[in-house]
Amino acid sequence: MMRIPSLALSAAVVAACVLFSVWTYDGWGKQRAARAYAQEHAEREHRAASAFRDLQRLGDKEDLSAQIERADRFLRDFAGTVLESEVQRLRAAYLLRLDERDMESVRAYSAAHPLNFPTRRKRYQHYLELHPDGAFVAEANAALRTIDADWDKHDFRAVRDSYQAHPGDVKELQMLCRSYLAVHANGRFRTAARDLLRWTERVTQTGEYHVVLKHGSFDRQVAYLFSRGPSLSVAIEVNGVRHGPSNIVPHSYQPEWNYAFPRLIRWKLGDSVRILVTDNYYWKRPLLDIVSDENDPLAMLLLCGEVSVGKNSLTFASDFTMPVMPAIE
Repeated sequence: MMRIPSLALSAAVVAACVLFSVWTYDGWGKQRAARAYAQEHAEREHRAASAFRDLQRLGDKEDLSAQIERADRFLRDFAGTVLESEVQRLRAAYLLRLDERDMESVRAYSAAHPLNFPTRRKRYQHYLELHPDGAFVAEANAALRTIDADWDKHDFRAVRDSYQAHPGDVKELQMLCRSYLAVHANGRFRTAARDLLRWTERVTQTGEYHVVLKHGSFDRQVAYLFSRGPSLSVAIEVNGVRHGPSNIVPHSYQPEWNYAFPRLIRWKLGDSVRILVTDNYYWKRPLLDIVSDENDPLAMLLLCGEVSVGKNSLTFASDFTMPVMPAIE
């Protein structure tokens, strides 16, 4: 048997001892690192629990925005801790409460101030900016559409009401039309507002119009005693310029003239209109003298339909037209 030299044996023993020492030291190091990690994790969980208690304790005392900010800070500082999911749940609840509070504020203002359309609109838009993914986004968008429609109708209703009450007040109508178009350039009634504006500009300038005397209806008492009925003709004066007389329809209380005045009628806003009816039985006898009111700027309307005086009436037709307002509701 070969004998191992004592020097070689000693080297082997030393190497084994070194290896054992290294293995032992490495194991102890890992244990120390594990203990340190466990201690750090426990301390972090403890701090997280303390922060969570503060979050709960101050939850009902702080503003919702402050609660959300505190929850965000917890989630940044203590991500991965046992309480992370609970804080996420609390944060979602805070956001919902803030969402509900902001929407309720907008609703309350809108109900209390229904005619403050610009401010109502801004408040709903602000809600959408604060809560782009909020629970009431659909409601806010629907409210904006409703506000726009109601605002449009409200402003045009002012135009329509003014036109119906005082159609000859063109300055007021022009102001209202321009105001409406400035706010509602794409509004539902923009065409009607533009048409009315053009009409107000047109009637302030002298225009030329065709006028036709259609027919009449007269009380039997207008005729001479023992006559077979009046023989009537009609003349008109517009701003002092006479047109006619028309043809004579003999012995009729329901004359049908259908007489087109040959010359165009020249008229502008404020010009007067006068209608003269003459009975031509034996000699000319003035029967009716109808004069427009001096305060009526739209006297031309006397030549655009039926004119009545007592039991007597005349019917005219003309290409002078008034704007027709669209239905609002």
